[in-house]
Amino acid sequence: MTPAKDPTPTAVVERHLRAMWHDLDAMFAELAPDVICAFPTAPGGPQEITGREVNRDFYTTIIRPMTPTFVLTRIAVHALADDPERVVGEFASEAALVDGSPYRNRYLTLGTVRDGKIVHWTEFSDPAPIQRGLAALQAASLASDSR
Repeated sequence: MTPAKDPTPTAVVERHLRAMWHDLDAMFAELAPDVICAFPTAPGGPQEITGREVNRDFYTTIIRPMTPTFVLTRIAVHALADDPERVVGEFASEAALVDGSPYRNRYLTLGTVRDGKIVHWTEFSDPAPIQRGLAALQAASLASDSR
């Protein structure tokens, strides 16, 4: 018998972040089917995406190809004292973009967890590295289209 996963909000968000990039099934298993993910500082893309499968599609077709060597270098998840369903996550990443240039970013997220699943995720990051990543991805796509 498999032991039950810890359903506490900090454990759910930490599992989600630790699975990021390396185990997409585990990463997206932590999201509710109707999750709302908001990216208020994201350049040139959707500011809000509703639904686990829509988020997975966006992640796997746009975000993941931009930084194929992505790794989280720091993860810290903190419970909010006045709301047991909400947590703040701090994390940092490093990667090489598709053009080989370095990618580094820091993130702050506010997550809401109900019944052991993330139902709302608001993620803030520095948009400049993401803009460079999107430009590198677009240039790589144009180069492959011209062949």
